[in-house]
Amino acid sequence: MSAMTTSIISQFVTKIEEVPISGIDAESKSCIYKVVFEKSDDTTFLVITGPKINSYGDSKLKSADGAQQALLKALYRSIPEQQNKKCSLYENVINECEKSYSKKNEITNINISQKEKKLILF
Repeated sequence: MSAMTTSIISQFVTKIEEVPISGIDAESKSCIYKVVFEKSDDTTFLVITGPKINSYGDSKLKSADGAQQALLKALYRSIPEQQNKKCSLYENVINECEKSYSKKNEITNINISQKEKKLILF
């Protein structure tokens, strides 16, 4: 899961480098992200903390799929300006994408209806 976590965080937040064998130098200016997975009954929880991120995700999926979904949900919630990008790449994994697209379609339909009414009035 470490490779998957590193890859997804690098894709959406910042490039992640592996911790050197010698460990982390206390005087280093490195950004450090902490990712904690926890399983409770049938739900996987993930908490991610680091510079500009403090979020959680959850998933009912099992194994690596659950970890991936929990991480993507946490990042979806914590970086709103990238939600469309995440949805375009992981729409089938992030449940919130479906809800977001539904709301956008409702707004578009309302706007079209209002325009049609205005057209009729003029």
